[in-house]
Amino acid sequence: MLRYLQDVVVPEGNLRKANQENGDPYPLTTGSIKQYTKAIVDLYQSQRVHGINNNEHPRDAAYKAWIHSFHYEERQRSRDMYIDRGIGSIQVRLVLQLIYLIH
Repeated sequence: MLRYLQDVVVPEGNLRKANQENGDPYPLTTGSIKQYTKAIVDLYQSQRVHGINNNEHPRDAAYKAWIHSFHYEERQRSRDMYIDRGIGSIQVRLVLQLIYLIH
């Protein structure tokens, strides 16, 4: 599973967004990678029940270490690009409404 994620899924990037200005696809988030992982694990469990797949569980120590480092790289990339997670949140709207009411 780890090889599939590294060789196929991550290089494709986010297919729902248009490419960046330099032509590269936008990178996937950790949440997107975990969704792919859940689908693969569900398939594994289904095959395991039917006796088709007797391999080890796909979410092994190597995967856990990789997803941890991927998450760290994502956080660092967000910091470098100054992405504010609070933009457009309900708190911002409430502050703007309060400012409007005061004036």
